[in-house]
Amino acid sequence: MKAKLEKLNPAHVRLTITVAGADLVHYFNHSLEELGKQVQLPGFRPGTAPRALLLEHLGYARVEQNALQHAIPESYYRAVKEHSLQAVQQPSVSITQHGDYLEGKKDLAFIAEVDILPPVTVTGWQTIRLPKAKPLTAPEKEVEQALEMIQKQRATHTPVERPAQIGDQVEISFSGTVDGKPHEALQSKHYPVVIGTNVLVPGFEDELIGMKKGEEKTFSVSFPKDYPHAEFRQKKAQFQVTMERVQEVGVVPVDDELAKTLGAKTVSGLKERLRTQLINEKKMFTEHKDVEFVLDKLAQKTKAALPESFILHEKNHLRERLLAQLASRQQTMEHYLAHLKKTEKEFEQDLFEQAQRNTKVGLALRYIGEKAKIKLEKDGDAQKVIEYLLKRARKM
Repeated sequence: MKAKLEKLNPAHVRLTITVAGADLVHYFNHSLEELGKQVQLPGFRPGTAPRALLLEHLGYARVEQNALQHAIPESYYRAVKEHSLQAVQQPSVSITQHGDYLEGKKDLAFIAEVDILPPVTVTGWQTIRLPKAKPLTAPEKEVEQALEMIQKQRATHTPVERPAQIGDQVEISFSGTVDGKPHEALQSKHYPVVIGTNVLVPGFEDELIGMKKGEEKTFSVSFPKDYPHAEFRQKKAQFQVTMERVQEVGVVPVDDELAKTLGAKTVSGLKERLRTQLINEKKMFTEHKDVEFVLDKLAQKTKAALPESFILHEKNHLRERLLAQLASRQQTMEHYLAHLKKTEKEFEQDLFEQAQRNTKVGLALRYIGEKAKIKLEKDGDAQKVIEYLLKRARKM
């Protein structure tokens, strides 16, 4: 086998590989023997039939194809090893000359193009430093807000027949039109909302006050200029609403009984538990911010010709992960983009840039792992390098 290497760019190479005719005969004979063990001919045990009979039964084309499927990958991997390449994808292969598998009078020639790990330079990574950390605290206001959240989670909901008022949790079914046209985003069945939380279009919840269960109402509201759906901004919509249920919300008092259900003896003990929990959450958030800070700095200090396949693979990974998260929240991509106030084209560009950054960071972590003699043998081992960088970055 002969393999000529051409570097088309620092991250992409072309291998022109020639497999000698004599080797093709070997591949053919091996394939004939391999396939022969899988067939049963009358009067012969599997693998004992004469060569000519086997070849007649199997057909030359089938045996040759099987031989080719062995010859190309085995020759390619030998060529990659010979030239000490670190391929990052399966190659694209094109045959330029078919060989002779019976007498070996003609060589097989093919071209394999593949992305490889490019040369990477990371300058000044040793100087990355994190800003001095401030002591983490949980002020009394945050503890009180946490208590209010517990009260909301444990609130009772009692159906009532009276008209809805501020503070009630109601269920409504509604459909809306803009410019006389209905829109899927303006329709819902049994939608829950607490009147007064102002989670709906400004003015919408005010119209629910005074409605009883089973009552219907038609009214108009105007969308604000910063509404997530750009097509509705500053437009007037007409809604038809049916009140499905009115529930009075009962607030659970913050007392020692509540504290005991949450593993504390007293309200003061519960507050200390919440304070500790809030501080731990801040620690996790700060840790995440520190990691992103270090990795962003690392990306800025890294120079490498990024393999296109790496970027596309990472981009697809990011998209699939996002779609899974949206599905778990029963949210559509349309609503997600509206929340971000971005077009699909802008989102795709953001995704591509994030994939570029992640790819660059991955190459940089491999580079630093080698410099720091940190073994990277399994998926997830890159975390060892990140922890190493964080430890260095926190030294002042």
